[in-house]
Amino acid sequence: MPSQYSRNCSGKRPFTRDRLPPGHSAGFTSGSTSKLANELARTGTTVISGGSFGIDEAAHCGALAAGGTTVAVLATGVDQNYPLSHARLFQTVIDEGGLLVSEYPIGTRPARIRFHARCRLLAALAPATVIVEAGQRSGALTVARAARELGRLVYGVPGPIHSAASAGVNELLRTRAAEVATSAGHITVQKADNGRL
Repeated sequence: MPSQYSRNCSGKRPFTRDRLPPGHSAGFTSGSTSKLANELARTGTTVISGGSFGIDEAAHCGALAAGGTTVAVLATGVDQNYPLSHARLFQTVIDEGGLLVSEYPIGTRPARIRFHARCRLLAALAPATVIVEAGQRSGALTVARAARELGRLVYGVPGPIHSAASAGVNELLRTRAAEVATSAGHITVQKADNGRL
């Protein structure tokens, strides 16, 4: 039974699919994302992410592998399979009871500005956002900023200190713009302790 709470896993990094289609070994953050999304889905949490390569893909696949529900927020019309290689992933999201969501009309093609604009929608759809990986100029930081502006909880998964791909999320944590999350249980404990959800 789905929970009334949902989480948003954002970030980017190349990732080969966990289950859909059969994948290969994943990098540290992709594997962490898939595991975290899987744990959240097992609690009945709906996982919301951007449908792109990398962290987004890992989040959707982790949730689906757990038999959970996931929502892909697209920067195109919902009839566009972008990226094209995600056609099967998007169909599986729908087949498993999830949604493809877009603020753009049918037929809208991808454009850079739409990916940036989608960040506010990602932040608005969930009461909590989890940033798994973000460089200094990552769109995931835009999602985190939008989430904070909306009064949503923001969590960050700490990354290696010498990794450029973790510099943004580590800065969120250093400045206390995000709470540390290392497991789904940690997010649940923080949610219960702060009383905001």
